[in-house]
Amino acid sequence: MEQLGDALRRLRGAMPQAELARRSGVSASAINRAEMGRHSPSAETLGALLAALGLTLHDLADAIDEVAGRNPPQRSGRPETHLVAQIVARGGLSGDFLDGLAAKSTATPEAAADFVATVLAAATALAEQAIERARAEAAQAGGGADSDGQKR
Repeated sequence: MEQLGDALRRLRGAMPQAELARRSGVSASAINRAEMGRHSPSAETLGALLAALGLTLHDLADAIDEVAGRNPPQRSGRPETHLVAQIVARGGLSGDFLDGLAAKSTATPEAAADFVATVLAAATALAEQAIERARAEAAQAGGGADSDGQKR
């Protein structure tokens, strides 16, 4: 359980537990217990946390491998989950941040592919958050939309 907690904390990055709780619908205390290794979260809870971070079970497995000191499988064209989480927690993609990532990430064709996949995954997660915020604001303003974004 400790490795799972460490992996969850790593994937969360700089995002506060309260923000992850808000996005996932999982209580901050449950997130804290899971990260501290005092509670093993259910598959449903893990799914909600990963979805809120824009990550997959594969990403969680890679993070567990990393905290356990095992090398995760080499992947080309797959996002680096901890970087996606950092970008999403920052709330955007800035030129300076991307320049720094690119300088570190483009030494090989495989690393360049991972960099592009990371930026794409982060941009997708940020766009999904913006869409959800816009839908919520429209619903509050009385111009409610259904789950497909169609006006009622």
